[in-house]
Amino acid sequence: MKHRVKWLVVFLIQNVHEVEEDTQFMDTALRELMELEAHPSIAIAGCISTTSLSQTLVVELDKAVLGKGRVFNFVVEILFGADKSKKRVRVLEELPSVSGLQDLATVTGIFNTLRGYFDYEHVLLTTLDHGSGFAIFDPPDAPPRLHSLAHRYKLKKHRAAHPAKAKKPQKRTVAAFRAAVLRSTKDAEPCGLTMDKLHQAIKSTFGKVDVIFMRNCFMQTFDTGYTLREVTRYLVAFESLMWFPAFDYVIWFNAMQAKGAGLSPDQVVTGAIRGLTRTRMQERYRTDSAVFGNELSFYPQLNEMMNKIGRAQSE
Repeated sequence: MKHRVKWLVVFLIQNVHEVEEDTQFMDTALRELMELEAHPSIAIAGCISTTSLSQTLVVELDKAVLGKGRVFNFVVEILFGADKSKKRVRVLEELPSVSGLQDLATVTGIFNTLRGYFDYEHVLLTTLDHGSGFAIFDPPDAPPRLHSLAHRYKLKKHRAAHPAKAKKPQKRTVAAFRAAVLRSTKDAEPCGLTMDKLHQAIKSTFGKVDVIFMRNCFMQTFDTGYTLREVTRYLVAFESLMWFPAFDYVIWFNAMQAKGAGLSPDQVVTGAIRGLTRTRMQERYRTDSAVFGNELSFYPQLNEMMNKIGRAQSE
Protein backbone atom coordinates (compact mmCIF):
# COMPACT_ATOMS: atom_id res chain seq x y z
CA MET A 1 0.00 0.00 0.00
CA LYS A 2 1.35 3.40 -1.01
CA HIS A 3 2.16 6.04 1.59
CA ARG A 4 -0.28 8.91 0.91
CA VAL A 5 0.96 12.47 1.49
CA LYS A 6 0.22 15.94 0.24
CA TRP A 7 3.88 16.82 -0.39
CA LEU A 8 6.53 14.36 -1.55
CA VAL A 9 10.00 15.85 -1.08
CA VAL A 10 12.35 14.11 -3.52
CA PHE A 11 16.08 14.60 -3.04
CA LEU A 12 19.03 13.68 -5.24
CA ILE A 13 22.31 13.82 -3.32
CA GLN A 14 25.71 13.07 -4.78
CA ASN A 15 28.92 13.00 -2.74
CA VAL A 16 31.86 11.95 -4.90
CA HIS A 17 34.09 15.06 -4.80
CA GLU A 18 35.69 16.60 -1.70
CA VAL A 19 34.11 13.66 0.10
CA GLU A 20 35.52 14.16 3.58
CA GLU A 21 34.23 17.73 3.94
CA ASP A 22 30.96 17.20 2.10
CA THR A 23 30.16 14.08 4.15
CA GLN A 24 30.45 16.10 7.33
CA PHE A 25 28.01 18.75 6.09
CA MET A 26 25.52 16.21 4.70
CA ASP A 27 25.60 14.20 7.93
CA THR A 28 24.75 17.34 9.86
CA ALA A 29 21.79 18.04 7.57
CA LEU A 30 20.63 14.41 7.79
CA ARG A 31 20.69 14.40 11.60
CA GLU A 32 18.80 17.69 11.72
CA LEU A 33 16.13 16.34 9.38
CA MET A 34 15.65 13.18 11.43
CA GLU A 35 15.16 15.29 14.57
CA LEU A 36 12.19 17.12 13.03
CA GLU A 37 8.74 16.19 14.27
CA ALA A 38 6.83 13.78 12.06
CA HIS A 39 4.22 15.38 9.81
CA PRO A 40 1.42 13.48 8.05
CA SER A 41 1.39 15.81 5.04
CA ILE A 42 5.08 15.49 4.12
CA ALA A 43 7.36 12.59 3.12
CA ILE A 44 11.08 12.88 2.36
CA ALA A 45 12.66 10.33 0.02
CA GLY A 46 15.27 10.15 -2.71
CA CYS A 47 18.64 8.84 -3.76
CA ILE A 48 22.03 9.10 -2.08
CA SER A 49 25.04 8.53 -4.33
CA THR A 50 28.30 8.51 -2.39
CA THR A 51 31.78 7.03 -2.39
CA SER A 52 31.74 6.92 1.42
CA LEU A 53 29.16 5.50 3.81
CA SER A 54 29.25 7.91 6.73
CA GLN A 55 28.87 6.80 10.32
CA THR A 56 25.38 8.33 10.45
CA LEU A 57 24.28 6.26 7.45
CA VAL A 58 25.85 3.07 8.83
CA VAL A 59 23.91 3.55 12.07
CA GLU A 60 20.59 4.67 10.58
CA LEU A 61 20.17 2.52 7.42
CA ASP A 62 17.61 -0.20 8.07
CA LYS A 63 19.61 -2.67 5.97
CA ALA A 64 23.14 -2.87 4.63
CA VAL A 65 23.95 -1.50 1.19
CA LEU A 66 26.74 -3.35 -0.54
CA GLY A 67 27.99 -1.13 -3.35
CA LYS A 68 29.94 -3.41 -5.69
CA GLY A 69 31.76 -0.48 -7.33
CA ARG A 70 33.33 2.77 -6.21
CA VAL A 71 29.98 4.48 -5.61
CA PHE A 72 27.12 3.48 -3.32
CA ASN A 73 23.74 4.33 -4.91
CA PHE A 74 20.59 3.71 -2.88
CA VAL A 75 17.03 5.05 -2.78
CA VAL A 76 15.77 5.77 0.73
CA GLU A 77 13.00 7.34 2.77
CA ILE A 78 14.01 9.51 5.72
CA LEU A 79 11.71 8.63 8.61
CA PHE A 80 11.93 12.01 10.30
CA GLY A 81 10.35 12.21 13.71
CA ALA A 82 10.70 8.45 14.26
CA ASP A 83 11.78 6.91 17.56
CA LYS A 84 15.55 7.24 17.98
CA SER A 85 15.77 3.61 19.01
CA LYS A 86 14.70 2.59 15.50
CA LYS A 87 16.45 2.85 12.15
CA ARG A 88 15.41 6.16 10.61
CA VAL A 89 16.66 5.73 7.02
CA ARG A 90 14.60 3.13 5.19
CA VAL A 91 16.23 1.58 2.10
CA LEU A 92 13.73 1.28 -0.76
CA GLU A 93 16.12 0.10 -3.46
CA GLU A 94 19.83 -0.31 -4.10
CA LEU A 95 21.04 0.73 -7.55
CA PRO A 96 24.02 -0.43 -9.63
CA SER A 97 27.14 1.36 -8.46
CA VAL A 98 28.95 1.86 -11.76
CA SER A 99 28.69 5.62 -11.57
CA GLY A 100 26.81 8.45 -9.89
CA LEU A 101 23.69 10.34 -10.94
CA GLN A 102 24.77 11.49 -14.40
CA ASP A 103 22.70 9.05 -16.43
CA LEU A 104 19.17 9.83 -17.63
CA ALA A 105 18.03 6.22 -17.21
CA THR A 106 19.32 6.15 -13.61
CA VAL A 107 17.45 9.30 -12.58
CA THR A 108 14.30 8.19 -14.41
CA GLY A 109 14.46 4.87 -12.56
CA ILE A 110 14.80 6.64 -9.20
CA PHE A 111 11.72 8.75 -9.88
CA ASN A 112 9.72 5.70 -10.96
CA THR A 113 10.75 3.82 -7.80
CA LEU A 114 9.46 6.67 -5.63
CA ARG A 115 6.21 6.86 -7.58
CA GLY A 116 5.68 3.21 -6.72
CA TYR A 117 6.00 3.86 -2.98
CA PHE A 118 4.08 7.13 -2.58
CA ASP A 119 0.73 8.63 -3.46
CA TYR A 120 1.13 12.42 -3.51
CA GLU A 121 -0.51 15.66 -4.56
CA HIS A 122 2.60 17.84 -4.93
CA VAL A 123 6.28 17.18 -5.57
CA LEU A 124 9.29 19.18 -4.43
CA LEU A 125 12.55 18.10 -6.09
CA THR A 126 15.78 19.17 -4.42
CA THR A 127 19.33 18.42 -5.57
CA LEU A 128 22.60 18.63 -3.66
CA ASP A 129 26.10 18.59 -5.15
CA HIS A 130 28.33 20.73 -7.33
CA GLY A 131 26.75 22.78 -10.11
CA SER A 132 28.19 24.07 -13.35
CA GLY A 133 25.68 26.44 -14.94
CA PHE A 134 23.73 23.91 -17.02
CA ALA A 135 24.59 20.58 -15.42
CA ILE A 136 24.84 18.99 -11.98
CA PHE A 137 26.40 15.79 -10.65
CA ASP A 138 29.81 15.69 -12.31
CA PRO A 139 31.05 12.12 -12.84
CA PRO A 140 33.22 10.75 -9.99
CA ASP A 141 36.37 10.86 -12.13
CA ALA A 142 35.77 14.38 -13.46
CA PRO A 143 36.62 17.44 -11.35
CA PRO A 144 33.71 19.91 -10.96
CA ARG A 145 33.90 22.83 -13.39
CA LEU A 146 31.85 25.79 -14.49
CA HIS A 147 30.80 25.50 -18.11
CA SER A 148 31.75 28.94 -19.26
CA LEU A 149 33.70 30.46 -22.13
CA ALA A 150 34.98 33.36 -20.05
CA HIS A 151 38.35 31.72 -19.39
CA ARG A 152 39.08 31.67 -23.12
CA TYR A 153 39.03 35.42 -23.55
CA LYS A 154 42.13 37.01 -22.07
CA LEU A 155 43.22 40.61 -22.22
CA LYS A 156 46.45 41.14 -24.11
CA LYS A 157 49.30 42.62 -22.15
CA HIS A 158 49.74 46.34 -22.67
CA ARG A 159 52.74 47.23 -24.73
CA ALA A 160 54.17 50.69 -25.11
CA ALA A 161 54.45 50.93 -28.89
CA HIS A 162 53.72 53.16 -31.82
CA PRO A 163 50.09 53.41 -32.82
CA ALA A 164 49.14 50.64 -35.19
CA LYS A 165 48.09 51.48 -38.68
CA ALA A 166 44.40 51.50 -39.23
CA LYS A 167 43.10 48.35 -40.88
CA LYS A 168 40.09 47.96 -43.05
CA PRO A 169 37.20 46.44 -41.11
CA GLN A 170 36.70 42.75 -41.88
CA LYS A 171 33.26 41.39 -42.62
CA ARG A 172 32.27 38.68 -40.15
CA THR A 173 29.73 36.32 -41.61
CA VAL A 174 27.33 34.30 -39.48
CA ALA A 175 29.02 31.11 -40.68
CA ALA A 176 32.47 32.36 -39.65
CA PHE A 177 31.20 33.43 -36.24
CA ARG A 178 29.49 30.08 -35.71
CA ALA A 179 32.66 28.20 -36.64
CA ALA A 180 34.66 30.28 -34.13
CA VAL A 181 32.18 29.53 -31.36
CA LEU A 182 32.24 25.81 -32.13
CA ARG A 183 36.03 25.79 -32.01
CA SER A 184 35.99 27.56 -28.64
CA THR A 185 33.50 25.10 -27.11
CA LYS A 186 34.96 21.82 -28.31
CA ASP A 187 36.00 20.86 -24.76
CA ALA A 188 33.38 22.85 -22.85
CA GLU A 189 30.36 20.57 -23.32
CA PRO A 190 28.50 20.08 -20.03
CA CYS A 191 29.10 16.73 -18.39
CA GLY A 192 26.94 15.12 -15.75
CA LEU A 193 23.17 15.44 -15.52
CA THR A 194 22.31 18.28 -17.89
CA MET A 195 19.08 20.22 -17.61
CA ASP A 196 17.89 18.58 -20.82
CA LYS A 197 18.25 15.18 -19.16
CA LEU A 198 16.56 16.36 -15.97
CA HIS A 199 13.69 17.76 -18.07
CA GLN A 200 13.25 14.38 -19.76
CA ALA A 201 13.41 12.45 -16.48
CA ILE A 202 10.71 14.58 -14.85
CA LYS A 203 8.46 14.63 -17.91
CA SER A 204 8.52 10.84 -18.32
CA THR A 205 7.77 10.14 -14.63
CA PHE A 206 6.14 12.85 -12.51
CA GLY A 207 5.08 14.81 -15.58
CA LYS A 208 5.63 18.04 -13.68
CA VAL A 209 6.88 18.97 -10.21
CA ASP A 210 5.80 22.05 -8.29
CA VAL A 211 9.21 23.31 -7.15
CA ILE A 212 12.82 22.50 -7.98
CA PHE A 213 15.34 23.65 -5.40
CA MET A 214 18.97 23.21 -6.46
CA ARG A 215 21.59 23.23 -3.72
CA ASN A 216 24.26 23.56 -6.40
CA CYS A 217 26.49 26.46 -7.45
CA PHE A 218 25.61 28.69 -10.41
CA MET A 219 22.31 27.02 -11.37
CA GLN A 220 20.04 30.08 -11.39
CA THR A 221 20.81 30.83 -15.03
CA PHE A 222 18.32 31.74 -17.70
CA ASP A 223 19.20 28.66 -19.78
CA THR A 224 18.47 26.34 -16.84
CA GLY A 225 15.15 28.01 -16.05
CA TYR A 226 14.06 28.08 -19.68
CA THR A 227 14.89 24.39 -20.16
CA LEU A 228 12.91 23.39 -17.04
CA ARG A 229 9.96 25.74 -17.59
CA GLU A 230 7.61 22.98 -18.80
CA VAL A 231 8.31 20.57 -15.93
CA THR A 232 8.20 22.90 -12.92
CA ARG A 233 6.55 26.10 -11.84
CA TYR A 234 9.31 27.45 -9.60
CA LEU A 235 13.09 27.18 -9.70
CA VAL A 236 14.94 28.04 -6.50
CA ALA A 237 18.69 28.06 -7.07
CA PHE A 238 21.93 29.83 -6.33
CA GLU A 239 23.06 32.42 -8.84
CA SER A 240 26.51 32.35 -7.28
CA LEU A 241 28.52 30.00 -5.10
CA MET A 242 26.68 27.66 -2.75
CA TRP A 243 28.31 26.74 0.54
CA PHE A 244 27.01 23.77 2.54
CA PRO A 245 27.06 25.64 5.90
CA ALA A 246 25.09 28.52 4.40
CA PHE A 247 21.68 26.81 4.41
CA ASP A 248 19.50 25.64 7.30
CA TYR A 249 17.09 22.81 6.46
CA VAL A 250 15.40 23.07 9.84
CA ILE A 251 14.28 26.66 9.14
CA TRP A 252 12.96 25.55 5.77
CA PHE A 253 11.08 22.45 6.92
CA ASN A 254 9.70 24.09 10.04
CA ALA A 255 8.23 26.81 7.83
CA MET A 256 6.70 24.14 5.58
CA GLN A 257 5.31 22.13 8.48
CA ALA A 258 3.80 25.24 10.06
CA LYS A 259 1.55 25.59 7.00
CA GLY A 260 0.34 22.02 7.39
CA ALA A 261 -2.08 20.69 4.79
CA GLY A 262 -2.50 24.22 3.43
CA LEU A 263 1.11 24.41 2.24
CA SER A 264 1.35 26.01 -1.22
CA PRO A 265 4.24 25.97 -3.75
CA ASP A 266 5.02 29.67 -3.28
CA GLN A 267 5.28 29.09 0.49
CA VAL A 268 7.79 26.31 -0.18
CA VAL A 269 9.85 28.79 -2.22
CA THR A 270 9.64 31.46 0.48
CA GLY A 271 10.70 28.99 3.15
CA ALA A 272 13.69 27.87 1.08
CA ILE A 273 14.95 31.43 0.72
CA ARG A 274 14.50 32.04 4.45
CA GLY A 275 16.61 28.93 5.05
CA LEU A 276 19.49 30.98 3.64
CA THR A 277 18.71 34.49 4.87
CA ARG A 278 18.05 33.40 8.47
CA THR A 279 21.03 31.06 8.74
CA ARG A 280 23.77 32.02 11.16
CA MET A 281 26.71 31.82 8.83
CA GLN A 282 30.20 33.18 8.49
CA GLU A 283 30.49 36.45 6.61
CA ARG A 284 32.26 34.89 3.64
CA TYR A 285 29.36 32.50 3.10
CA ARG A 286 26.87 35.34 3.33
CA THR A 287 28.70 37.55 0.82
CA ASP A 288 29.35 34.68 -1.62
CA SER A 289 25.82 33.23 -1.66
CA ALA A 290 22.79 34.56 -3.53
CA VAL A 291 19.65 32.47 -3.93
CA PHE A 292 16.54 33.34 -5.95
CA GLY A 293 13.13 31.77 -6.42
CA ASN A 294 11.83 32.40 -9.95
CA GLU A 295 8.47 31.59 -11.48
CA LEU A 296 9.31 30.08 -14.86
CA SER A 297 6.00 30.79 -16.60
CA PHE A 298 7.39 34.21 -17.57
CA TYR A 299 10.51 32.80 -19.26
CA PRO A 300 9.06 32.40 -22.81
CA GLN A 301 8.13 36.09 -22.89
CA LEU A 302 11.51 37.02 -21.44
CA ASN A 303 13.23 34.90 -24.07
CA GLU A 304 11.31 36.64 -26.85
CA MET A 305 12.18 40.04 -25.42
CA MET A 306 15.88 39.16 -25.30
CA ASN A 307 15.69 37.98 -28.90
CA LYS A 308 14.13 41.27 -29.94
CA ILE A 309 16.87 43.21 -28.16
CA GLY A 310 19.52 41.08 -29.84
CA ARG A 311 18.00 41.59 -33.29
CA ALA A 312 17.72 45.33 -32.69
CA GLN A 313 21.37 45.55 -31.68
CA SER A 314 22.48 43.70 -34.81
CA GLU A 315 20.59 45.96 -37.21
